[in-house]
Amino acid sequence: MEKDFKKLKQAKMKRKKNEVNQTGSSGVFLQRNNPINDPNQADLRVKELEKMCTYSNLINSSSIDSDESSNKSISYPKKYFFLNAPFEVIRNKISVVLIDYLGDELKVNNHLKYHLVKYLYVIDRILRANAYWKKRIEGFHFIDYQSLYFITNHKSIQLKNGDKMTLARMLTKVLIDSKLLKRSNLYSKVQKKSYEYKVLKVRGYDFMLYPLNELNIQITEQSFLEKISLHLAKKFYLEDEIAKKLSEWMEKLDFSQVKVHKLSKNHQNIFFLFEESKFQVFSDSGRFYNSFTNLPKTIRKFLRVEGEPIGELDMANAQAIFLNRIILERLENLGVDILDSTREFIIWSELGKAFEFLNDKKSFKHGKTRKSFKESFWAMIMDSNDGSKSNDLYSQVYELIPQILDEVEEIKRGNYKKISYLLQKEESRVIQSCYKEIMNEVISSTLHDGIYFQISKKDFVVNNVIDVLRKLQIKCTLKWDLGFRNKSAKNGIEISFPLELDHLGVIENNPKVFRKYPLWKFDTVDVESYPEDLFNDDSDELINDLK
Repeated sequence: MEKDFKKLKQAKMKRKKNEVNQTGSSGVFLQRNNPINDPNQADLRVKELEKMCTYSNLINSSSIDSDESSNKSISYPKKYFFLNAPFEVIRNKISVVLIDYLGDELKVNNHLKYHLVKYLYVIDRILRANAYWKKRIEGFHFIDYQSLYFITNHKSIQLKNGDKMTLARMLTKVLIDSKLLKRSNLYSKVQKKSYEYKVLKVRGYDFMLYPLNELNIQITEQSFLEKISLHLAKKFYLEDEIAKKLSEWMEKLDFSQVKVHKLSKNHQNIFFLFEESKFQVFSDSGRFYNSFTNLPKTIRKFLRVEGEPIGELDMANAQAIFLNRIILERLENLGVDILDSTREFIIWSELGKAFEFLNDKKSFKHGKTRKSFKESFWAMIMDSNDGSKSNDLYSQVYELIPQILDEVEEIKRGNYKKISYLLQKEESRVIQSCYKEIMNEVISSTLHDGIYFQISKKDFVVNNVIDVLRKLQIKCTLKWDLGFRNKSAKNGIEISFPLELDHLGVIENNPKVFRKYPLWKFDTVDVESYPEDLFNDDSDELINDLK
């Protein structure tokens, strides 16, 4: 690219402001006239020319919009893709590689018929980001896998060997194999692989803008272009009121306390790109994915808002709570009796100890053990029915909650991804209902099944969230954490509902599991007077009877 700039420096061309100059292969550079003619300022002229060749390319191929509050946003390009070769050249290179992935030419042609524009988007995304931020065009840029995954609608591609690969993963792998991309060899100590890519120069072609009207885009891919129009923007206010509040939260975050030099290479990339490449995506299930949700906890715990550390409030066993609600609704609609084992799992879930219940009603010895158990459980639930039954955990869990696993199997019949969609849909409904109660009073943000907020607003947030949960008839345990950056750091739990006798019995009978549950603090339901001898020596037996 430096050689290209030297050629530009030597060329004596007259350009008018915003004049379009053909450079071959249907590509265009949008360049402006430089009025400086002093030979002693040649270097300044080159720098100005470099800036205009890049930044002007971006601006002139994008649309700039403003909302009512005069917040400008740069939409993703609707007229051009910034590429390293013409469409057909890229297509041919990809086709050769795709034969190895898909098996025959017919499948390759069909694949590219619907997904070529996505491969072009990845190349364009890297070049355009480098251009916007005044970097070398051939420099490396971070590509966030999660955002790519969601703007490709979670789609997976069937490979010739019978395996499946997410389209998001396939886009970068195929482009690398086609010698169109190169991945950085600076591997993360945490994730063991880099997500930094650079676009490789194709012999005989320059980095140019190629007009989209020369590309035969399928109607189905028009929706993809519309989706990415909100993906890359300095300001990214969406129409939804929640999205606007989430955007405001991200604009107000203070990163001054983050110890960047102690972060892994991958986390450093995410840190620097938070400001440079903010994104916000609204998924079909109702979840918001944005630059904040993509931040690792190693960064989030250092953040401040208006000088205050931020606190976190989330639902313990949130996915188990939502799973139980889905299962109960199905059973009630079918008129099926609920088994005692199902009821017991529901009670333990409401108390935030679902996985301890599945672990023979015992606490885990180490936090990592609990985490791995939890991950294995949800991997089993989200897998296909055959995959679930082959999971090492299946027999142990089925023995404890057979009715729930049977219903999960019925839900997944025909499309195993349905269970994941239903869980996220219910999560979004509940958390966003809670968020709406506080978002106009507290600078805050959702993060899947949790809410982040200024620590001084903790009581307001907790009380309002509990009020909403009670209206929605959601019984759960809330965990709040004010973070170690707060001098009076502490954490604790709240119960969103008045404890019933069944819950009290479980807590009393499992003191080791529930040792941090101060019963005196929680509300209880109004019940008949306890028997006079309830708290005699045989109280354990009586509480068991009450279950």
